[in-house]
Amino acid sequence: MYRASKLAEITLGGLDACWQSRQSQQTTSFWLDIKVVDGTNTKQELASYIEAVFDAFEGLLGKVHPESYVLVHEVSAAAYGFGGKTQEFRFISGKLQAAA
Repeated sequence: MYRASKLAEITLGGLDACWQSRQSQQTTSFWLDIKVVDGTNTKQELASYIEAVFDAFEGLLGKVHPESYVLVHEVSAAAYGFGGKTQEFRFISGKLQAAA
């Protein structure tokens, strides 16, 4: 399976869906739910990504409550795609073109 060297960069702006948690602490909390193709990133890359996302949200929102979440779903290449083609289709097509 094709292995990307990094997770895609995501830029967020105009966050209106954050909620105040524990008013007395004056912190904001967030939940980010994202999908990536299974097997394209190592456990260390995913851990580093989650840490970087948390730091980025602190940069955007100020003090962030530690009970803020980043959930990375690793999905099958056959169940993930864009432009009407799955990532698995793109992988196989690339191999066939390279062999031709």
